[in-house]
Amino acid sequence: MRILLATATAASLVAIAACGQGSAFDNGLRDSYREKALSSCVSGARSAAPAGVAIDFDRVCGCAIDRHMEGKSGTELMRENEKTDMTGAQAAMAQCLNSELRRTGAMPGGAAPGAAAPAGGDNAAKPAE
Repeated sequence: MRILLATATAASLVAIAACGQGSAFDNGLRDSYREKALSSCVSGARSAAPAGVAIDFDRVCGCAIDRHMEGKSGTELMRENEKTDMTGAQAAMAQCLNSELRRTGAMPGGAAPGAAAPAGGDNAAKPAE
């Protein structure tokens, strides 16, 4: 009886380990999540963008999704839903979009669109010469 119990316990531990973060099962969940999220993000971004905008939406969405997925298991990602606090995902999207705009030169000087001017504006103190 002890041998049967030990064998069942060992088999259970192996099964649990096979489903943990980094396992083939977990990686499959993460790949599935990324594929669906990327498709949804790109189609949403393209439909919301003004005509003629030259942004690589695959690149921006891929960047944001990868940042959002960082450190999360496939199971955690699959449990997310519309009610999940998306602040982190939105911040990642903003960072990736700004990076893409700087890369393409659409953001002169690297300043974020709508960013506040430096304190003092044109009247800011100039260094002594």
